[in-house]
Amino acid sequence: MASTCSLPAKDAEVSIRKTGVFRVEDAPLGRRVAEFSERGLPTRTEFGLEFCAENTLDNRDIRTVIESILDRPRWGLLKIYSDKLPSDSAFFFHNPSFYYNQPTPQIPTLLVQLWSPGSQMVFYEGSHLQNINPMESKKWGLLTLPCVQMRRDGITETPVGMAEGGLAIMDSRLGFTIPQGYVVNIGFATESEIQFWAKMELPDSEALRAKVDELRRRRFETNFTFVKELDAANARNK
Repeated sequence: MASTCSLPAKDAEVSIRKTGVFRVEDAPLGRRVAEFSERGLPTRTEFGLEFCAENTLDNRDIRTVIESILDRPRWGLLKIYSDKLPSDSAFFFHNPSFYYNQPTPQIPTLLVQLWSPGSQMVFYEGSHLQNINPMESKKWGLLTLPCVQMRRDGITETPVGMAEGGLAIMDSRLGFTIPQGYVVNIGFATESEIQFWAKMELPDSEALRAKVDELRRRRFETNFTFVKELDAANARNK
């Protein structure tokens, strides 16, 4: 069943373009995230793909927001990050300066973030529009800068707590820190952006192939590939 999380689509779009993020606390969604965690966060399984689908584009409001910003969004990223990330650093999925220098900067990717109950996040609002150049962290698979370098004109450090859990839709260029809890990040990108990405690997099974075919019939465009050597033990992305 699709998430019943409700959000004002136009307000969300305006907020994402201006600040880099829109967020809403939602207790039912928080409970879903907690239940997903209790099952071991099985992201690369039929259950995991269904969980992500129901809580992203299957929700009419979320689809409206994403399609208002991205042309034909393609699902190509699924990562879980938590307070294991160093709290003295800001993290980024994409480098703001790369897009800053383009003649007509566009939002490359949107992350739908599903927050666990009790989560705390710091968003560096406005950082997506700054000429800042975070460095690659191979350990975390993200770009990063020390938090002290985020204290500059045009960036507002905004702590957010979600006692009940909830949802955020975030520009991939926005800096963030996770002081507490964990977040399921589901990334959607335009076709022109996603052509540069490695495909998201799934274990090669008839059940998963059938699930992906089903998702495509539900208007999910994906950037997945099936890998025979990827067994069930590696089918989780914590």
